This record gives sequence, structure tokens and C-alpha cells, in this order.
Amino acid sequence: MRLVGMRHLRLALLVAALALSACGSTPLSPSPVASSAPSLIPAPLDLLDCDGAPSGLGGIGPFGIVTLGESPAAALASWLEDPVFVVPVNNWEAFAEVGDRTLFVYRSARRIKVVAVFSTEQTVPGEGVFTLEELRACPEDEFGPEAVFATGDRVWTNDAGLILRDFPGPAHCGWQQARLLHIGEGEALRQYIGDPLGIMPAVNLVEPYDGDADVPGDATPSGYRSGDLELWFVPDGRAVFVVGADRAELWPRSDPPSLCD
Repeated sequence: MRLVGMRHLRLALLVAALALSACGSTPLSPSPVASSAPSLIPAPLDLLDCDGAPSGLGGIGPFGIVTLGESPAAALASWLEDPVFVVPVNNWEAFAEVGDRTLFVYRSARRIKVVAVFSTEQTVPGEGVFTLEELRACPEDEFGPEAVFATGDRVWTNDAGLILRDFPGPAHCGWQQARLLHIGEGEALRQYIGDPLGIMPAVNLVEPYDGDADVPGDATPSGYRSGDLELWFVPDGRAVFVVGADRAELWPRSDPPSLCD
């Protein structure tokens, strides 16, 4: 396992935080398995409590993700440093443990929205090295206003408890100073780009970014807020407006979404 320097320190702190959470109101200690067969762990998809259909996120590994640990908690902590999949990095708890398999859950308003199973299934038997075996999740907008994502992500919430998230562009393409907002998923995904420096390709943009835009008359508040900012939508979906106290930004839609190779 190659964890050194600050990464090793962050991993140790995450493992410690997971262990300390056992003293709070949400215990890390695995709960009894609610199955008549003691050799079985609950099916992750059956545990999800989604308002809509479960997301296509994850599935059953191997995922090609090197996030190893000498215990399930250590593997979870390592994975949450860079989870690759879009999942919250806070408020995880151990739910069940059978043999070398431990099932962790993330809840919003006490309802399970993400399930991750860590085991030695994808590593050499007997070495005691754990990694992610299975991941299941509800749609991202159900993760709740308490969700914390990777550094730099901004969460927008509405009165119904649903969320949206905008985030920096990928650093390996040099797009990290732009912001991306995704609404929906799969074929229904709509991507909006806030790029005041013009660092991303503009070929797919429906119209240019505008950092001091006039909000059109057909725009309406979406109900999503982040601090003093509010998102406004227009009926044709060509853009979203990030509206503050003294100005509004027009984030144009990228159609098709702009991808980083």
C-alpha cells in the first residue's frame, strides 16, 4: 500500500474520525444483520430508500480503483479521500458485518441513500487487504443538504431537501478555474458552464458566458440556493442564471456536454 506523507496523515485522521463516531449518536459499530441466514449480508440495492429509481452509479466491482486498507474502516477512509464516484464524503456509518465483508451506509434524513461494501473479494485471499466490492446509490439530488463532496464543490439546496452541485472542471485538462453544473443524469443530463476566463472549448456552448447578465423576463427562480446566491432557470433550458445581490452570471448550456479526454 503506497500511502505516504500528507496522504498517509489524512488517511489516519479519517480512520480515527470513523472510529470516534462510535461515541456519537450514529454508531460505527456494525448493526445486526436483518437476515435469517447469518452468513449473508443485506443486499445493498434492497437497503436503498430512494424517492426515484436507484442511480446507475457504481455496481459490483472490480472497479479498477486502488483504495486499499488493512481494515474495512481504513479502506473506506482511503476511498473517501478520492472516491472517483460522486458520493458524499461525510456521515458514513457501518451497518452490517459478516466475515470479511462490511457494509457502510450514508443517510439523509435517516434514509439510506448510498451503500458501499468493502471486503477482500478483489484482493489476494488471506492477506487481509480490503477494497470496494460493491456500490449502490440513489440519484445524487437525494443526497440531502448535509452532504459534503470533494473540495471545491458547491451544494445548492431547495425547500424540498433536494440538491444540485457545481464543481471545478477537471484539472488534468486545465479546466479547474471553470465551474460545471450538471442537472439530471444519463441521456437526460444537461451541462451548464461558468467560465469567465474562457479556458474551456466554446464549440458546444449554446451562447457565450456573461458575467454581468440581464436576467430575461421569462426566467424564474428555481428555488435552489447556496448562501446568498440563487439559481434561475429559463423555459428553453439554454442557460441558467446565478443571481446574487448585485449581479447575475449567465452560465450557458453545453450541448452536447463538454468532456475532458
